[in-house]
Amino acid sequence: MYWRNLALMASVSLFSLCSAEADAQQSTGNPSVSAASTDMDDAQVADIVVTGFRAAEASEVAAKRNSIEITDGISSDDLGRIPDLNIGEAMQRIPGIQINRDGEGREASVSLRGLPGEYARTTLNGVSFAEPILQGATPFGAYLSDVFSGVRVEKSQLAHSIAGGLSGNIDLQIAPALSRKDGFKIKAAIDYNELGDLKEPNFSVGANRHITDNFAVFGTFAYKRENFRRDSVFFNAYGTLTSALVGNANFAQYLDYYAPAGTCATVNAGVAGCQAATGGRGTKALTGVQYVNQTRQYMRLTKGDQYSASGGMEWKLGDKWRAGVVGLYTNRNQGDTKQTFQTLNFSGTGAVITPTSPVREGAGGTYFVENFDFSNVNNITDSRILPVVQRAWGLNGTIDFDDETWKLKTTGTYSKSFSSTREMYVSLSKTPQAGVSNGITGSLITGAGNWDNYRLLLNDFTVGTLDPKIAWASLPGATLTSASNYYDSPAGTPGRTTFRITGTQAQASTRLMALQQDAERKLYGSFLSSLRVGVRYEKNKYSTAGSKVSGIGINPSAINNSYLATNPDFSGFFD
Repeated sequence: MYWRNLALMASVSLFSLCSAEADAQQSTGNPSVSAASTDMDDAQVADIVVTGFRAAEASEVAAKRNSIEITDGISSDDLGRIPDLNIGEAMQRIPGIQINRDGEGREASVSLRGLPGEYARTTLNGVSFAEPILQGATPFGAYLSDVFSGVRVEKSQLAHSIAGGLSGNIDLQIAPALSRKDGFKIKAAIDYNELGDLKEPNFSVGANRHITDNFAVFGTFAYKRENFRRDSVFFNAYGTLTSALVGNANFAQYLDYYAPAGTCATVNAGVAGCQAATGGRGTKALTGVQYVNQTRQYMRLTKGDQYSASGGMEWKLGDKWRAGVVGLYTNRNQGDTKQTFQTLNFSGTGAVITPTSPVREGAGGTYFVENFDFSNVNNITDSRILPVVQRAWGLNGTIDFDDETWKLKTTGTYSKSFSSTREMYVSLSKTPQAGVSNGITGSLITGAGNWDNYRLLLNDFTVGTLDPKIAWASLPGATLTSASNYYDSPAGTPGRTTFRITGTQAQASTRLMALQQDAERKLYGSFLSSLRVGVRYEKNKYSTAGSKVSGIGINPSAINNSYLATNPDFSGFFD
């Protein structure tokens, strides 16, 4: 999937508008030029400062130099200037961070130092934060990067580090109010996805203001309309060719790859994956010839709204005291997400496989065929809705004291998060039967890793009709689980169709409260520069719940062709 970012950015001062001219001249010794220079010296000229990626990198290098632990990160006045989809994408710039591309819905979980994301701890301004985790790692795709000032990764744990990060801590940073420059910013952009020709508008606004020299406030709000697609092909499983699948006549050409019948339990008992067959010679291999026995084409269209906001205020109370509060809110609601699947099982009773490519050798001494024709296989088509919600908010309050001898810092934090997913779907399938054709035929060309050459020809991808051969009914004595399936005819009926309605629902919530006190005492006339101590209290409550959706209780007589529709995106698969 490719995307382009088209952005229009504007930055103006909300609180003071000024104009200045800047002229570049070479000294020529001309008196008029000298007089002009004197006039310029007497005038008040505004400073124009331009920063970019180099300044951001230099700022982080300085932070690393001053840190005694091993750290890396990104530092910027506004991470939204970096053209990335979310904070997880931006973090790829940090050494040791790898984004998880297998995650659905651009969840943007990451791996740190080669370990899965579950082993990293996410913090906000150095303290714990309730992450919207349902299962697995922190979904950094839930945060828009515009509301953050930087990301810092602690790769070595010290005594003051938040516990729980086996691979390290990932600290999302929001700069305090007094450290920000006064001003107002607006950014508008459109992300363009070539796959599906889809567009995602987004914008952000922010303002920083020093009310007095010792009191400042700030706020940032970002919004994005998510609208993107992901097409995938999965080879879910591999099987071994048998005479029942390919027929005795065709199977004879593969006997050199199979052990003689009965030898896998005797003379070839030590061969892992041994496959025996009547007439097997085993001159080339003893593990048979493999093929793809299940493939799935999958399209996911994600639509929804995403909001992130940050804000805060800070007071400087004299020369020694400072107090501040920072807040973060994010809400990602992919409520219009849908999925469609096309699954083919090229095995089972009655399935017929005809290889159309020669045997090739794979890794570890395995052998396989890439392409084949098929008939009378199990075809499953299903349509799913998958709304996903990720929401979190938190407040961090700090009180600092510094008199050059003592440094005291009190930090209190309270945060909550919620995450949920609901997957509900209906599916149709035709089950193969021995000696009876279900009407499904086609061919598969795997492409051998080159997706430009991948082809799937399926002559019955609509799975026929929803009008029953006899009548839709569940099995006698159906339970809550088996009642998800309805059949249009008794077992053994040629072309018997199964209608299924089922799904799962899951949700999780986290509530976190923490209080931390740090103290540092400078030591004079000692080989130690200072002594630091701290104490921390944290209460973290995680609750989760789940349920399964069943089709029990529906009126099966209402199942008919009015529910069938052509997938609007199927013809543009991978296009």
